[in-house]
Order: sequence, then C-alpha cells, then structure tokens
Amino acid sequence: MKNMKKAVSLLLAGVLMGTVLAGCGENQQASGGGVEEINVLSVWQGDSVRDPEDPDNNMVLKKIMEETGVKINLQFNNVTEIERLNTMFASGDFPDLVSAPMWGMDDSATTILKKAAKEEMIMPLNDLLDQYGENIKPSLSEGLASDFIKYDLEDEAFGGEHYFIPANVTPLEQRVEDNLSGLFIREDILKALNYDVSNLKTSEDLYELMKQIDAGGFKDANGGDVIAGGLLHSANGIGEYHKSYTDAAGGFSGLYIKEDGSVSDDFYNPLLDQQTLFLRKLFSENLLDIEGLSQTSARAQEKISTGKYALVPGKYLDIYGYCKDTLYKTNPEMKYVALPVLQNANGNTNTYKLKGTGGCAVLFIPNGSEKAEAVIKVLNYLFTEEGYVLANFGIEGESYQINEAGQAEFIGEYADMDMSERYKHGIGSYARLTGLQYGKKYNKVEAISADQQAVQDTLKTEYIYEDGTRISYLELANPKVEDIRSIKSNSRMTEVKQKAYCAASDEEALGYLNELRQQVLDAGIEDLWRSVEEYMEAHPEEHYLY
Repeated sequence: MKNMKKAVSLLLAGVLMGTVLAGCGENQQASGGGVEEINVLSVWQGDSVRDPEDPDNNMVLKKIMEETGVKINLQFNNVTEIERLNTMFASGDFPDLVSAPMWGMDDSATTILKKAAKEEMIMPLNDLLDQYGENIKPSLSEGLASDFIKYDLEDEAFGGEHYFIPANVTPLEQRVEDNLSGLFIREDILKALNYDVSNLKTSEDLYELMKQIDAGGFKDANGGDVIAGGLLHSANGIGEYHKSYTDAAGGFSGLYIKEDGSVSDDFYNPLLDQQTLFLRKLFSENLLDIEGLSQTSARAQEKISTGKYALVPGKYLDIYGYCKDTLYKTNPEMKYVALPVLQNANGNTNTYKLKGTGGCAVLFIPNGSEKAEAVIKVLNYLFTEEGYVLANFGIEGESYQINEAGQAEFIGEYADMDMSERYKHGIGSYARLTGLQYGKKYNKVEAISADQQAVQDTLKTEYIYEDGTRISYLELANPKVEDIRSIKSNSRMTEVKQKAYCAASDEEALGYLNELRQQVLDAGIEDLWRSVEEYMEAHPEEHYLY
C-alpha cells in the first residue's frame, strides 16, 4: 500500500499547512485549492442524459467537494455496456472509478468483470475499505441475494478479497411492491363486449376474449383497425399472455426440477412447447401483433397512445404516461383498465421473488489507480443516508424541503422540473455513486387516483419471497458451461422461438425448438445437469431455487 501511505502523508502535510495559513483564506478548498479530482465512467448506455449543465460548479458537486475535498469528473458512454467494458479492458485506458451492471449468473457483463478481477485488472478493496470505507461495508451484503454474494461478489477464486462495491441496492425494508404490472384492456371495448372479467382465469380464457375483440370491428383513435393483443419493445410483455403455461415457482434460474427429481433446462420443459404453440396460435390468427416481436419502444408507445392495441401488457404508470396527454384527452372512453392476474400452470396467481437483489450496479477501481483513496473517500460519504439525499434531491432549502411526513419534496422552480431538467443542476447526476437506497423513506408519495387504486385492487397478488441457491449457479464449475451457453445463448433462443411463433404448423414450430435442443444435447448439456444433481445430493442442507 505504498501509494496509500504516500497519500496519507501528503494529506497530513496539507492539514498542517492549512492550519498555518488559515488566516490567509479559510475557503481555499472550496475555491479549488487542495481538491483532488477523479474521473468516473458510467458504462451504462445512454447515461449521458445525467450530465449536468455545469459539470464543474453545480450544487451537488459543490457539496460533495465541501464534504470530501474530492471533485468528480463524470464520463459517459453511448455504446452498449458490453462493448464499452471489452474496449476498456482491451485498451487498458482506465478512469479512476467505473459504474457497471453486474446481473449475476451467466450475464455477459458479470462474466467480463469477474474475468478482469481474476486477471488482476481490478483493484482488491479489503484494505481500503477497512481504512476508509466504514459506510460502504453494509452495501457489500445488505439487500442482496445470498447466492449472488457467494458466487459472484465473493467468488471463491477471489480468495476472500472484494473487488466490486454494490450500488443502488434497495434494502428489504425499503422495498415497495406496487401491484401495478399486468395486462390492461381498453375500457370501451370491455364495456362494448359486456365481458365479465370474473370469467378470465387462464390463458385459454384470454384467447377467447381476444377472438371476441378481433371480431368486434373496433377502431383506434385515428379510425384504424384495432389489434387485439399488443406488445412492448422487442416482444417485452409477451409473458402476460402465456402465464397459464408458466411454472408456478420457477423463473429463478434457467433450470427446473422434473417430477422424478432430476435436473433439466427450461428449454426442455414441456411447458415451453405449450407456451410456443399457444403463442403461435395467437400470431397465426392475427390476435397478437407480429410487428411487436421486433418493434422499438417509440413504435410501441405510438400504438398504445392511439389505442391501436386493445390489450397492453406493462406497468400502469408507463401506460398512463403514454396516454395522459394523447389518448386520454382525445378519447377518454378508451382508457386502459387492468384485467385480473391469470393463473399459472399450478392454478394460482402467486408471484415468487428473490428475497434479496440477485444482481445490481457495481462500482470498481481499475488496478494501478493512483486515486484509489480519494475514490473510497468520496464513496464513503455518498454511501451515507445524507449522501443518498444529496445525490437524489440536491440541497435542502434550495431544491427541496423535508415535509411533516419526513419526505423530501422539491420546492420552487425544482418542483416544476422533470428529471431531465433536474439533471442539468446535478440532481440525480451522481446517484450511480450512492449505496443503499432510501426511496420508501424520502420519496414523496402522492395520493393515488381512483383509477390507480382500482388497478392495485385488480392486480392484487401474493408475493412469496425466496432466498437460497439458484441452481444455475451450480453449472458454473463445469468446464463445458461456456461452450454450451454460447450455443444456447439468449439471442439464439429468442431467434428460434420467434421462428417457431411464425411457423406454418405446430409440427414445424416444435421442429425449430427440437433442432436447437438436439444441438445442445450433442454439446454435452446433460453433463451439466448431472453435475448440478451431484452437488445438490452432496449438500442437502441448502435451499435450492429454480
């Protein structure tokens, strides 16, 4: 820690000098004297929207400098996160601190980051955290899934070192479940069909409703024909249609447990065949928007905001945002209302979730950095509750005030700004550098409308929280895992599934699935399954999630 000792010596010398010269200018640090600068890169694509209008003199940065003596120079990225990470590690051109995604398991960014740590391209942090990072340490575990900690953040190959600092993680007690995601229908169509939603329980019931919509001759706000079933960008939301062909407690990993107790891959689950054929039926009968498989967010928003879709999957607040100044003004009768949650394959509507976050944003310091102590120093401040409030709301009395409920509410001109305007003043610009999130405590919750309350009541579901080992992690020790996952990549599976949806027959559709299944079998995926089974048999005390 030679550099660290040198920096501490310099810091002490600076303190002594400051004492001697106190009478010559007490605000020397605030005006730039003694301030250490660090370059911070966000690899999140499109994060440049957070760039402050004055990156050298905004209210949030001035407070950070006042508290820490460190100036943050933000750098942004407009290519994909994977491309930026690969370029950075290949070139060796590093900033002082990096914010990146680490979603865990077989996530591409996670693989890149862990490889870089093992190759000593990322700085080990234990000593730095012990000396300067007291406020950071809780974020190494709080609010996180136990298997994400064990297999990713604390991979045994790290030898007990920490290389990554989880950021922006919501503690369990701050988590808010709003019950506002589901499937929505235009209210005028529901009324015109005189449809009793209490009869809607399964995906097949939904199919019958979609046929009625298609036969009804309904129009959008522009007089065009309505499409019964809508999708978001790149087929997002498609799962709302086939819920009855989804495993009740599955979804935690890419594997599932068969009735005989053996392990297999979700891609071989008979439920996938049923999902595929059900969706093929919807597409072949023009009940589900075929363009939605590849459309952009803008195109999806255009269809929603004109009432082109009779049914829309998604979040209530997103849909409301798309329509409040468009469809709901020109055609208020076309308002989207929630449909009941469909039953899953086990006949219930429970929602299973990880007890902790299974992947998150992380911060890391490239190895060889000469600014490591300054980085930890500024993070140690921003990882406090005070730092969270500063980064997200600005300066008390200037941009926000604490109301009687203890919530932060924007005041003056800041109350009328949207987030993009607040970024210009530095509010939200440095939020990537905060630790545990306190939104439930500080975010002002407006009284919800009768419409929103109706959505919450309709989409009410029981949340079941699970903590344990997602069994996909158990594949990682097998040497064949990378080759197999390259054959069965997410992009490849998406391509094959979409070909199946558009197939001329059920037989052709299943043929596409089975062709890829055979390729993966030939690559030795059954060896992965057996290794997972062997681990589970040897460690019966663990709780496994699939």
